[in-house]
Amino acid sequence: MLEVVTRIPAKVNLALKVIGKRSDGYHDIWSIMVPISVFDEVRLILDDGTSGVSVECNLEGVPPGENNLAVKAFKAYKNAAKWPDENKGVRIKLEKEIPVGAGLGGGSANAAAVILLLDRLNPRPLGDELLRSTAASVGADVPFFLQGQPCIAEGIGDRLTPLSKIEPYSLVLIKPPFTVSTAWAYGSLELTETDDFFMKKKVKEKGLNVPEALVNDLERVTLVRYPVLAEIKEWLKKKGAEGSLMSGSGPTVFGLFRNHEEALRVAGEAGQVWGKNYWIRAASIISEAYKT
Repeated sequence: MLEVVTRIPAKVNLALKVIGKRSDGYHDIWSIMVPISVFDEVRLILDDGTSGVSVECNLEGVPPGENNLAVKAFKAYKNAAKWPDENKGVRIKLEKEIPVGAGLGGGSANAAAVILLLDRLNPRPLGDELLRSTAASVGADVPFFLQGQPCIAEGIGDRLTPLSKIEPYSLVLIKPPFTVSTAWAYGSLELTETDDFFMKKKVKEKGLNVPEALVNDLERVTLVRYPVLAEIKEWLKKKGAEGSLMSGSGPTVFGLFRNHEEALRVAGEAGQVWGKNYWIRAASIISEAYKT
C-alpha cells in the first residue's frame, strides 16, 4: 500500500466578467482568481490486489463515483500518462474544509490535487504543458489550482496569466445554506459585454487595486433570485468591509478587510447574526505562489 497526501486551497473570484458564449457551450470569461487560506486535504491510497477508484469524504453532498471531479482527474491523468490497467485500486480520501457548491472551487481544487499527487508518484512526470491540458480536460477551473498563485483567467478559465503583486487582504466569507446552479447562472445571464473591458486595461497598465476590481456579472441574476446575498453584501460593508462580492456562481459572499483581527471579529459576529446553518470563515488571500 502506498499513501500520499497534500493540502489545496479554495479560491475566490475578485472579478468575473462573462464575455460571450462559445459554440461548445462554455462561456468566455475574464476573471481575477486568487487562492485563499481555506484548505482541503486530499489523500491517495494505492492498494495492491484491489481495483477501481473510490471516494471517501467527511462532508455530505460530495458527488459520488464518476460524477466526482477527483475521480475524473484520476482517470484523465492515467490516460495522459498512458498507464496500463493493473490490479491496483485507488482510494481518494477528502478531508474538506471548503464547502460543497459554494463558488469557492472545492471540486476543482480536489481534482487538481489528485493530478499533482499522481504526477509526484510518476517516475516520468507529464511536464507542464501536458499537465495543464489534462487538468483542463477535467474542468475549466482545474488548471488554476495547478498554477499555485493569483492569476488572470481568460478563455473558459484555462488561459492563465500570473499576478505577482496582490495586497494580502483578509476576508470574511459567508455561505448561506443553499447552492446555486452554475449552469442556471450562466444560462440566465443576458450578455452585454465585449472583451473591451476597462478593468482588463487598467490592471495591465497600472496593476491591481483589489477593492476597485470587484465585479461579478453573475450577481445580476443570482442576487435577484436570492436576495439574501445582497443583504449579506450590505451587512459586510456596514461592518467595515472595503468591498464585498459574490464569488463565482455563488452563493458564498466575501468582504475585504485590511486587518485580520477585524475580519475574525466580524466573522464571529456574523455567526450570531446569520445563524448556525450559514458557513462562515475568516481567511486571507494567498498573495504569493504556494506549493502543494
